[in-house]
Amino acid sequence: MKVSFSSFNISNCFNHSKILYPRLSEERFYSYVQKKTVSFGEKDKVVVQSYKPKKLEVLFTEQQIQNRIKTLSKEINDFYGNQPIVMVSVMKGALPFAVDLSKRLNMPVKMEFVRLSSRAGSRMPTGKIKEVDMNLPDLDGKNVLIVDDIVGTGLTGKHVFDYINQKFDTKSTKFCAFINKRAVREYDFEPDFVGFNIDNDKRFV
Repeated sequence: MKVSFSSFNISNCFNHSKILYPRLSEERFYSYVQKKTVSFGEKDKVVVQSYKPKKLEVLFTEQQIQNRIKTLSKEINDFYGNQPIVMVSVMKGALPFAVDLSKRLNMPVKMEFVRLSSRAGSRMPTGKIKEVDMNLPDLDGKNVLIVDDIVGTGLTGKHVFDYINQKFDTKSTKFCAFINKRAVREYDFEPDFVGFNIDNDKRFV
C-alpha cells in the first residue's frame, strides 16, 4: 500500500499515518518514509513522498547465530565451571535465546523468569519501567545469570540487575545479552556476556 501526502508538517504526517496504522511507532515512521525537507521561513516542513516499507535485512544467519551461541556457552562454562546457576530470563523476547543457551551449558541450570515493560504499548522506550511479574524464589547465595535478547538503552537491563542485587545476597550476578546495541546506550550498564555487539548501527532490530 502507498499513502501519499502533500506539504504537511512532519508531526502532522505522523499523526495522519497513526490514524491509518494505529500501531505505527514514530521510530518506524521515520525509517519507512521517503522524505524531503523544504524550508519555509522559521519552520521546516516536510513533503512526504510515500509511505513504503523497506526490505528487511538479515543481520545474522541461523548458522552464525548457532555458532555464536556455541562459543558464548563455552565462555559461560569456563566462567562458572561446575557451579550451579539460576538463569533468569527476561520475558518474552529472551526465551528462545535462553533455551538455546541453556542446552549448551554443562553446569546444573535452574530457569526462572521475570516480565517487565519499558514501552507502554509502543516500540519506543518510555524511560520508565513497569514491573509486570518479578516473582522470584530466594536467590541468596546463588550464582544468578540474567539473560535478555537485546540491551539497547540499558534501562531494562540495569533495572533487573539492580533489582536482584538489592533484593538478594547472591553469590554472583552476571548479565548475558544476545545483542548489545552500544550505539543507543543511555544508561551506565554493560552486559558481562554478549552474543553480538552492534556498535555503530541505530537501526531497529
